[in-house]
Amino acid sequence: MAGRGFAGGLGYGVGSAIAQITAIAGQPLETYVDIALFNPSRYLSLAMAAALMTLGLGLPSHQIVYILSSSLGVAAIFWGLGLDNSFPEIVLQFPMLNFVLDWETFWLSLAFSGILGCSIGLCLGISHYLIIPVLRWLGWR
Repeated sequence: MAGRGFAGGLGYGVGSAIAQITAIAGQPLETYVDIALFNPSRYLSLAMAAALMTLGLGLPSHQIVYILSSSLGVAAIFWGLGLDNSFPEIVLQFPMLNFVLDWETFWLSLAFSGILGCSIGLCLGISHYLIIPVLRWLGWR
């Protein structure tokens, strides 16, 4: 049971590290790419975090389907929320290490973790109840 909690923490840590590394390395790229519509570093870090957290669940079978559906689904959900102008953009970003410890940062981090967890759960539910039965019907065990 302790290994699963470790895998979840590792997922958040690796996702945050990827977000920070790619944000630093991608700063010159911002002049050439429209970052408002598609920021590949943000969605890569979200997909990696979702994949590691899904892997840490210890699912008995079809792990690759669950990992792919959760990582691609979470990236798509966050991309869709990023396109919505009424949704605050700051909630959709990984909490970085260079932040000030205050209540606003705490609530933003809590909101981000909640949205990430709910979107992983939604994607896992869709893959469990829709994608896996279709794959089993097609003969993939």
